[in-house]
Amino acid sequence: MNVDTKTAVWSDSASLSHVIDRITDGFFAVDPDGNYTYMNKKAEEVLRSGGEGANDPLTGNVFADDKSDAFFKSCQKALAHQQYQCLESYRAPEGRWTEYHIYPSPTGLSILFQDITDRKNKEEAREKAELRYHNLIEQASDAIMITDQQGMFLEVNTTLCNLFGYTKEELLQSNISRLLDPVQLKNEPIQFALLASGQPVLRERRMLHKDGTIIEVEANVKLTPDGRLLAIARDITERKRAAQQILREKEISESIINSLPGVFLLREYPGNILRWNDRFESVSGYSPEEIPHLPGLQFFEEKDKDHMRQRVQKLLAEGKSSSEIVVVTKDGRRIPFYLTGKVMNLDGKTCLIIIGLDISERKKAEEELSQANEQLRDLSVHLQNIREDERKRIALEIHDELGQQLTALKMDLSWAIKKTTSEGIIYPKLSGMNMLIDQTIASVRRISSELRPSILDDLGLAEALDWQSVEFAKRYRIRTNFHSNLNELKLNPNIVTGLFRIYQESLTNVARHAQAKTVVSSLDLVEGQLILKIADDGSGFDTQTVENKGTFGLIGIKERTLMMGGAYTISSSPDKGTMVTISIPV
Repeated sequence: MNVDTKTAVWSDSASLSHVIDRITDGFFAVDPDGNYTYMNKKAEEVLRSGGEGANDPLTGNVFADDKSDAFFKSCQKALAHQQYQCLESYRAPEGRWTEYHIYPSPTGLSILFQDITDRKNKEEAREKAELRYHNLIEQASDAIMITDQQGMFLEVNTTLCNLFGYTKEELLQSNISRLLDPVQLKNEPIQFALLASGQPVLRERRMLHKDGTIIEVEANVKLTPDGRLLAIARDITERKRAAQQILREKEISESIINSLPGVFLLREYPGNILRWNDRFESVSGYSPEEIPHLPGLQFFEEKDKDHMRQRVQKLLAEGKSSSEIVVVTKDGRRIPFYLTGKVMNLDGKTCLIIIGLDISERKKAEEELSQANEQLRDLSVHLQNIREDERKRIALEIHDELGQQLTALKMDLSWAIKKTTSEGIIYPKLSGMNMLIDQTIASVRRISSELRPSILDDLGLAEALDWQSVEFAKRYRIRTNFHSNLNELKLNPNIVTGLFRIYQESLTNVARHAQAKTVVSSLDLVEGQLILKIADDGSGFDTQTVENKGTFGLIGIKERTLMMGGAYTISSSPDKGTMVTISIPV
């Protein structure tokens, strides 16, 4: 039986046939043996095109195909149990899906079928998308949860379970409140109404591990298109701990900086002041709003700005620098400071750290000490002058008064000797007295010369030093060579006396300590400087040790030199002799 000859049998009701033909799905009816009893146009098109192998219009029997396939078994089951059956079937050659709805009755089967390939493809794509989505959730490093709008868990990923110590089964039977810190939840409840309106919420939450440990998270919650709530929680416990540690360290550094005895500032170069301490504000007089934008040379007098520019360039070149400078405050006060600077790299930018100590008290003490030293030096000069005047007066009195008296005695004694014969007992006594008077006159002359050699006033400094060298060689039997290039040079009497006394003291030190065989000295005028040098070939000494002992001889030489506005150096080492150099500006 073919489809054309059976059309009349199927058309028992023209109106019913018309309605069924309008159905877009295929429909046919068969008797209990599988013979077609009705077929609508859609079914006829499909069957004629060979789209459904189970329906063969050429044989007219729906069961003509393989009796083992699912369609045949479903039809037999429907007939046997008189129960509705639904079946999805896939035909590999065409790559199509068909869905069958099988309705049994005692007279046969009514079968409605439709092509569901598009739907199956969409379902397959959706399943693949859901699988990818699930894999993405599972592989995410952040904790991900999906809840309903009351907070009941619908889905959680493994990261969330590991983070809070629960199994998926435990969480999928509970509410989000189970994981939230109850204290914070009470004060800051979940804003379900806000989320339901579609507005996302990003905030930090304190959440609970299963063992009660607090976990700090950053939660991003939003409403999904299907009405569920998606929350992504990132564990920020370590970040919060690190931030707190940084805050504590900042507080400590602020405390340290503010406890510094001096001012502190950190500024970009070039650029603004980034950081400063409280003392900087109080000293400078500028407000926190003014300080960041103050120019670098704002704090210095005009005459010192070039100097500070040079110090900054040195700081940049060498990495550190220091300087004493007067700092000008906002109200015009001038305060001496000792500034130290250091270069550092901060976030890839060159920055300068400046620390300044107020040295007003030190400067005041230095000034007072300088004034005291100046006064002492003036007093010392005054005393030296008085002593030299006194020596000169005593030398003159000894030379004039005592010398004249001794000369008169010698003349009288010489007359008496002439009146006495050499055979008498008085003559030897008088002769001895005459010799004693000669010795006394020589002593008087020597003492007078030592107190104030007349040659110093009569012939000048060079001749006096030459005379002193000869006298020193005679007395101590040390070979002494002196030379000078001075001719006629008018010198200040104080300089003449000072250099002569320094020369005397130096020769005395050689005689006492040096064990020298030769002394070589000179007095020369070199480029406006009067230079006196005394060198010996003696045992020498450690200059550092001797200076630390503060021997009075060397102190006296140094002080006399300073009183004349000159410079004093001494160079010596053990077994290599000593050289003293005095330089006086004339």
